[in-house]
Amino acid sequence: MMKPCVESAGAHIESRSPAMHAALEDIAKVANNDISVLFSGESGSGKSTLARALHAMSPRRAGPLISVDCQGLQHEAPISARLFFERLTKATGGTVVLEEVGCLPRQLQAAIASLLEQHHAGKRTLDVRIVATSHRDLDRVVRESRFSADLLIQLKTIEIRVPPLRARREDILPLARALLETFTSGAGRMIAPRAERALLVYPWPGNIHELRNVMQRAVILAPSAELDLDALPPKLLAAPDPSN
Repeated sequence: MMKPCVESAGAHIESRSPAMHAALEDIAKVANNDISVLFSGESGSGKSTLARALHAMSPRRAGPLISVDCQGLQHEAPISARLFFERLTKATGGTVVLEEVGCLPRQLQAAIASLLEQHHAGKRTLDVRIVATSHRDLDRVVRESRFSADLLIQLKTIEIRVPPLRARREDILPLARALLETFTSGAGRMIAPRAERALLVYPWPGNIHELRNVMQRAVILAPSAELDLDALPPKLLAAPDPSN
């Protein structure tokens, strides 16, 4: 059985992986402290899910949880710091998650750095907790002069690294079975042993997002009682076994 490592209002995360257990233990340690947290890891690894878990475990759980798509901000007309903070006020009493903060426009980076500096000094001007996610190596982006060093210092007070799915292979089959149950509305469908093996040896570069897509595709294209190799995309069948 998978061990429930986070069980709180709005958050239920289970894992057999020691690497994920370490991340969840860190969340439990910092949940009651209003300090900023940066979740780093590959795309699709579950950073946003853990950010939501942090909010659900915190004293701010009754307040709003607002996610800001920093990648999307790049495609908007230039946005002023004033307008940006008007958006953040929607999360008053709660948590703001800056999704993919490495994409935050430069004109807003100084404003967020100043806000966090005030928070850490106990001089709050906005009653929110700032949490961020990033799949980018922000230290490198700072060296390339594309991200504020001051903001990175403020964000990395606590950094929690989210392991990729290939580093937590213990979770692949339980996650696949849970997704199968979701996509079939609990119809009790099974995964054939050789299909399970294919799922285990594939390196999952797209992480949990890719696994979700593969399972949804399998349910649609192979509506038999047991999902076998013919339900899986060819790339999974060609993956070498890392144990050999």
